Amino acid sequence: MSIKTLLKTWTVTICWLLVLPAAVYAVSVEKFADDVVKSFAEHIDLRRATVQLAPDSFVAAQSRRRLGLSQALYNIFAEALAKANVKMSLQEVGAEPLVLSGEYDITENKIIIHVRLRQMGREYSRDLAARNLVLKREDVAEALLEDTLDRAAEGLVRKLAAQAVLPGATRFQVALAVPAGENKPTIKLGSAFQQAIQTAVNRSRQFGTVALGKDVPTTWLRPEYAVGQTRVTLVLKLDKNAMTDTCVVQTTLDIEQIDRSLLQMYDELGVPVCAEVAAPESDDVKPGSDRAEMLLQVVTDNLFAGYNIRITRCKKGFSGRKITLRMKRFARSTGGGYTFVSSRLQADVTDRKGEQLGLLTTSARISRAAQKKDRGALVRKILDGKSTAELAAALLIYQR
Repeated sequence: MSIKTLLKTWTVTICWLLVLPAAVYAVSVEKFADDVVKSFAEHIDLRRATVQLAPDSFVAAQSRRRLGLSQALYNIFAEALAKANVKMSLQEVGAEPLVLSGEYDITENKIIIHVRLRQMGREYSRDLAARNLVLKREDVAEALLEDTLDRAAEGLVRKLAAQAVLPGATRFQVALAVPAGENKPTIKLGSAFQQAIQTAVNRSRQFGTVALGKDVPTTWLRPEYAVGQTRVTLVLKLDKNAMTDTCVVQTTLDIEQIDRSLLQMYDELGVPVCAEVAAPESDDVKPGSDRAEMLLQVVTDNLFAGYNIRITRCKKGFSGRKITLRMKRFARSTGGGYTFVSSRLQADVTDRKGEQLGLLTTSARISRAAQKKDRGALVRKILDGKSTAELAAALLIYQR
């Protein structure tokens, strides 16, 4: 085949791919959109109305994900509104804003699109118009229905925003995603899933406004995952706070929709990392003590086993990332004669220039009887999977 013929073949193929979505919707969906907009005239003055329509106005009904079909529907309805000379806005406008939105159900052989025009109010809202359209699935380009980790993360954040009572003044912080269940191997999917959730949070209308100020409390979002033979379960938890109990949402992805490289263990960190116990203040665990050595050993073992991060002991002249640990211990007795041993751990992660990459603060307690039976129990409890994941997140911050 000549180069000229090859280029001609590529040109035809590329053009066909580009026009395919338009060809799919040229008759049914575009006409449906025009009819829906025309039906609005029965309820509103189209010449004076402003309708909110945004790229996230259309989502998959169950998962709340914004697939490629969402963008296609947004484009089609935006064009229909423009043809009818209806003003559009990305934000709600007026005391009783008009919102155009939709959902779609995807089944094995059909796609059902639900569209509605809703008038929002201070006390209540009402649907002014609602229409449905059924398409054969085979008539819709499969590329518009493809799922990704980012889209799954967006869906989880939308679900969480719909179910949870979000605190007003808070910072939302996303932890490194960890495997659900005990003693499960940690893989690269953890940091990719964390980043996908963080991006979705930043784009979210409910989560996107971040409160500033040193006294503003932090509310943690904690992603988890479970990898099966054919499916990956993705979980997102909102930590309990003053306004709401712990809220949990989840979804699944076919394992083929996950980049295979994300199912592997973390690569070895490309920079050296050391750990040390800080000089004591009053009841802090002292450097060089048995408890300090136990603390360093648990940190070393957990980070290597879970994240392939090798830790050495800090020495003078060390150049790399550093974990500085400070742990306080307390013993308190209850009225019933029981004594509990508590610890508060602070781990400061810095780079070779001394700039902070992360700060972990956590606490735990056990009974004195349990501590006597197993001297390492409290240290292992305070450095559980969640705490280790937060340490790893700071160390892996430039490895994603």
